[in-house]
Amino acid sequence: MSSVSTSIHDVVSPKKGIEKNGAQIHVYQEEVHRLKLYPSQKKIMAAKLALNAGKEHVTTKGKLKKARFLKPPCMDSCKRCAKPKLSQSERLEVNNKFWALQDHVKQWKFINESVTCTVPKTKSCIAGAKGERACSRVYSLTGSCIRRTVCKTMFKNTLHICDSWINSALSHFSVSESPYDKRGRQNSRCLKLDI
Repeated sequence: MSSVSTSIHDVVSPKKGIEKNGAQIHVYQEEVHRLKLYPSQKKIMAAKLALNAGKEHVTTKGKLKKARFLKPPCMDSCKRCAKPKLSQSERLEVNNKFWALQDHVKQWKFINESVTCTVPKTKSCIAGAKGERACSRVYSLTGSCIRRTVCKTMFKNTLHICDSWINSALSHFSVSESPYDKRGRQNSRCLKLDI
């Protein structure tokens, strides 16, 4: 599946949007308009917005990152996926919906709503032992207005994400405070020197 790289002006300009499937999507218009960006910051903002949208882009260090695409589904003999399985068009619809969110916190919320944690039915080790499973995860996706249970492979390949996305999404929503994307916003620490 080919993808078109996004230029800085397409992402950062508050008057323009990104064209996707024939429709104009205006990304972060208020935020970009409110911020007064220096030329060096425009490159960083363009890379961040393209990363959140799953588009092909060049990072600030000059590396080419490929666009997120629909990976192959799980095997036909998979017993964890509810029958009938999601079709290719339904999976593509879910993939486009996920990456159209273009915000890390909204994407975490999407994952959190799609994954349910339950108590494991059977425990294979002694209670309190190291490596004991705390919960079992049930993955589900909504295709053509019907929510279907899928396996982990199907879930990850449909959204084109890895395990760390799922773990971080669930951990951000397990705490009582609201989830907040803290990437690039760490406080500087003063180091004490012993003289």
